[in-house]
Amino acid sequence: MQGGITGQELSSKKAEYLKYIHMQGDVVKTTEIAAHFSVAPSTVTKALTEIAKAGYIEHTPYHGVRLTSRGTEYARFLIRRHRIVALVLSRHGLEPEEACREARKIEQCFSKDLTDRMCTSLGHPMMSVCGGDRARSPLLRVFWRVPRVTAKRLCRLCGKNLDRYQIRSEIDEVAG
Repeated sequence: MQGGITGQELSSKKAEYLKYIHMQGDVVKTTEIAAHFSVAPSTVTKALTEIAKAGYIEHTPYHGVRLTSRGTEYARFLIRRHRIVALVLSRHGLEPEEACREARKIEQCFSKDLTDRMCTSLGHPMMSVCGGDRARSPLLRVFWRVPRVTAKRLCRLCGKNLDRYQIRSEIDEVAG
C-alpha cells in the first residue's frame, strides 16, 4: 500500500462495509450489503462509490463489488485490528460477545502503530475472542492466516518476527 496503512483511511461505516465484503469473498452485490447493514441500497451505493474512488474496491453497477489487492490488504488489517482490540477488552472482564460489540465502537481510534504495539505487549497472540459465525467457530479465533513464504515465524497480526518472542497460548490462559 502506498504510504502504508495508518488505520484512519476510511470512516468506521465504510470500514465495516470493506470488512463485510472481504468476509463474503469474491463479488458481493450492493443489495446484500444493504440488507446486512439494514440501510437503503442507495446509501450503500454512495459509500461504495467513494470506497472505489479510494482504490479499495472495483464497483460494477448492477453486478456488485470486488476488493482490489489494496482493498484486501486494508480489510485484513481492519479485521486484525478488530480482533486485537476485542482481545484486549476481553482481558479486562468483558464477555466475548460484549468485547466484540464494544471493539466495533472504538476500533477506529486505534492506529496501525498502536495496534502493532498492543500486539507486541500481548506477546503476539495467535487467537482472539471474536470472529465469524459463532455456531461454526470455537470460542477463540485464529488471527488471519498469513502465507508462509519463509521459515521465520511471523506474528499473524503485526508481521513481527516471532523467533525473538515466546508465544503463549491464549487457550491456556482462558482455560486455566
